[in-house]
Amino acid sequence: MTHSLNEVEALARKAARGAGYDWGLAEEAGRVVRWLSRHGLPGAGALAMALQMREAVTLRAPGPDDFGAAGQGQGDARALCPVALGAAIADLGNLPEPCAFQSVAAPLLLLPQVACVAARSQGTLHLEAGGIKLWCNAKAAAISAKSPLKAQAAVLIGACYGAWTPGGFDASSRADVPKDTLDVLAAFAHRTYAPATEASRRAGAGAGEEAD
Repeated sequence: MTHSLNEVEALARKAARGAGYDWGLAEEAGRVVRWLSRHGLPGAGALAMALQMREAVTLRAPGPDDFGAAGQGQGDARALCPVALGAAIADLGNLPEPCAFQSVAAPLLLLPQVACVAARSQGTLHLEAGGIKLWCNAKAAAISAKSPLKAQAAVLIGACYGAWTPGGFDASSRADVPKDTLDVLAAFAHRTYAPATEASRRAGAGAGEEAD
């Protein structure tokens, strides 16, 4: 079953918020999933994977030491959170060359941010992570994604090398999201709903009834 991009973005945003992200990062997660879904990539599935890993306390936020060529990070064995890392990449604007990350959860979620940085830069950026290769500049982008859904993977972002064929994505106005992915996101989103109180239950039960 397909869903509109607005529906997918809204569900992703609520799910991220339900998973404990602040509103800024939750909105970022929604935009990232929309971008990926619009280009036929399983953004909703990647977010569901990341939220489940975050729930298991296996993700960490990026720190200054993560943005070095060696990618040594802070000596923390946990994978980097792709939502927080993507936001950090977008905020930096220009990345060290190359920028290596030893382990990133659901690396597919970084693609929109790398494309955004490339659009603002003078050169061409590439990203390699877990079966994903993306080349992009200010005018076009090309992607190879044999295995786009990975639990975690090493990530390398740098200047483009080798052959690069300009070409856009096939954009769509709807997204095909598997039911199991929808169920995961809906479960997280449900946490944002206010629990019913005794007063609200009484008001609901008495709606439309006439007073004696």
